[in-house]
Amino acid sequence: MPAYLWKKLIIPVVLLIILCFVLNLLIQWQGFFLNLAVTLIGILFGVLYIDYILNQHEEKRWAAAKLLIEKKIFDFATLAVSQFRVAFKINYEVLNREVIFGDNLSKIREEMVRLAQTILLPSVDSSVEILTKTDWETLIRQLKITWENADKLLSNYGNWIEPEKLVLIMEIQNEIWSIINLYVTFPEIAEIHNNSHVTRGIQKSVAKKIRIILEKSILLLRKLNLN
Repeated sequence: MPAYLWKKLIIPVVLLIILCFVLNLLIQWQGFFLNLAVTLIGILFGVLYIDYILNQHEEKRWAAAKLLIEKKIFDFATLAVSQFRVAFKINYEVLNREVIFGDNLSKIREEMVRLAQTILLPSVDSSVEILTKTDWETLIRQLKITWENADKLLSNYGNWIEPEKLVLIMEIQNEIWSIINLYVTFPEIAEIHNNSHVTRGIQKSVAKKIRIILEKSILLLRKLNLN
């Protein structure tokens, strides 16, 4: 039930019902206030029932569309994780190919969560330190694709995505853009032989942002209803 309906209807009617019961105790006016309270209770239950039926109808109408949107979010979250496997040169054999190339999206989701949680997250710091100029160029190119993917999700389906998922997508997108900006501002991080204090600080900042992206992607994957 929409919040405005509680504020504009449910709460005022409940308060009015309570007032009617109190007045009935104070003023014995041929049961008028008691009858009014019973009538209001009937109206309240009628409104709640109609609202429930309408919500059920809307859920059925939009079920197929919502599932497609969930799959698009799944594709985005998978991309957000996989881009770092490629950038860190981690062989695809770490993945369960039977699951990845199967049709069970729930199992694929769990496999992507495993990849992010047990393989990518523990290796972020060491992997960022040894990225070559070519690796950085590949990563930035992929990050831009992922950022654009998020932008399309938000532009096309933002009104139909649940707020908690929407926030995660936006947070991932913000961290991606932040890494791109760091690379553009400080291209020195792509020089593997540059071991200055500043460069090491920037690399640590990038590693932190990558960890945030992976952690948010894990949360997003786990919130998806792919049944």
